[in-house]
Amino acid sequence: EAKVVIYDTYNLCFRCHCIFFFFRFFFFKQKTAYEISACLVGSEMCIRDRLYPYQIGTDGNLQEWYYDWQDQDPYHRHQSHLFGLYPGHHLSVEETPELAAACARTLQIKGDDTTGWSTGWRVNLLARLRDGEKAYHMYRRLLRYVSPDNYKGEDTRRGGGTYPNLLDAHSPFQIDGNFGGCSGVIEMLMQSSTNKIVLLPALPESWADGRVQGICARGGFVVDMEWKNREVVSLIVSSPKGGRTEICFNGCLLYTSPSPRDRQKSRIPSSALKK
Repeated sequence: EAKVVIYDTYNLCFRCHCIFFFFRFFFFKQKTAYEISACLVGSEMCIRDRLYPYQIGTDGNLQEWYYDWQDQDPYHRHQSHLFGLYPGHHLSVEETPELAAACARTLQIKGDDTTGWSTGWRVNLLARLRDGEKAYHMYRRLLRYVSPDNYKGEDTRRGGGTYPNLLDAHSPFQIDGNFGGCSGVIEMLMQSSTNKIVLLPALPESWADGRVQGICARGGFVVDMEWKNREVVSLIVSSPKGGRTEICFNGCLLYTSPSPRDRQKSRIPSSALKK
């Protein structure tokens, strides 16, 4: 019975974190796009002022609970209170540096040993913190070999990682880790909002040179790029619907407006790729 109560309490807390994120995102970021009425916005502002804000604990971590309780399992795989960092957008190294540092401290305390799906999520979280080396380290851990569930040999390997068929090991199999790993790679190479694209925000040293095609950014944009020595040397941005966005790369900021006609591609001139 006690386990049921604890599990139900966890589910409630996780949902509260998610609701907190969606509330902030849709009302603060999207209220113009969704044309929320003035009356509703007024009500939202009253509710927002009553929400308990993020708190930093005595260990420098992002506080998970209302009170700064000592965590009985600090290495636990769950990290729902970091939802605002990823997949959310209201925590970031640029806009909320102190809270971002608290998120980093939370992950540091939790360590690296966790399940497959949790590892995949942490790849994304570390990428959002612009820590390419740690994100890559967790990505490599996600790809660790795990023996099939029915294998009983002396060399059996269990825990979080990847099965021989490349499916994620919780264990057992959970697709969250596969999706999280793919997303984490993109987050290391490109991060985006509806009006901004950042290239190579968390590039690990192992990927100092590379090329990628067809990665999709928020706002309906598609990016093809090549980089050498950690700097973009070739860039094409396209959009099937058109639009305008700003692109950050090589320490510069550039605006582009690819045409929607024939999915025309906007090739960034070489002169713009230099600092």
